[in-house]
Amino acid sequence: MNPERFRIGIDGEWSLEDWYVFPRTIDQTYSFLYSITEVGRLEGEPEEDEPLYITYTAHPWRGGYSAVNFYNYLHDLVPKPLRPRVISIHYASPGWLELGLAIGVALSIRRIVKAFCDSGREIVSFYNDIYDGLNERKLQRISVKREELRLTREQIEFAEYSMKKLSKMMAFDGLTELKQITPNELSSLKILLSFFRRIRVLGDYQKNGKADFGAKEP
Repeated sequence: MNPERFRIGIDGEWSLEDWYVFPRTIDQTYSFLYSITEVGRLEGEPEEDEPLYITYTAHPWRGGYSAVNFYNYLHDLVPKPLRPRVISIHYASPGWLELGLAIGVALSIRRIVKAFCDSGREIVSFYNDIYDGLNERKLQRISVKREELRLTREQIEFAEYSMKKLSKMMAFDGLTELKQITPNELSSLKILLSFFRRIRVLGDYQKNGKADFGAKEP
């Protein structure tokens, strides 16, 4: 896998905060999707000393620090030549942000962002339903890395249904790999929800006309 050029259209007025939030979110979603492709290359069940396995099982997912650390670790696992790097920026209306990265991963981001935008309010409403369901089942504050964690059949079915439907709505095709690398259904669901929140950020930029992941080369 070699890095290639990928251009994202930009438009409108961007603040300093935009220039922090947008690239950082791209890096996080890219690192996650790249890691999913690496899971697909593993033969059989991952070994406990496999860096990917350690990253996916090291966090309790009971608050924001788990997500921050998780994506930082994923970033470090991406080979340096394939980490997104800025090739050019043209700030105008319209302009562009051109990156060098693994093009297959970038196209996955494009596809998922498009699915988010096409779904309208339905996908956000379903995300909120999942979140409410986690609270109702008292699963929000449970540490997913506890060895003694035992989920009931109803909790497992809730997690499985939520993951399958949300993945379909997002056009995310890595659910099998995600479940392969995580210790239990609750962990898989919480990681998928964290990924969705980052896609929602990118999707909002596209819906507001400030970014265009479907921009064509001039």
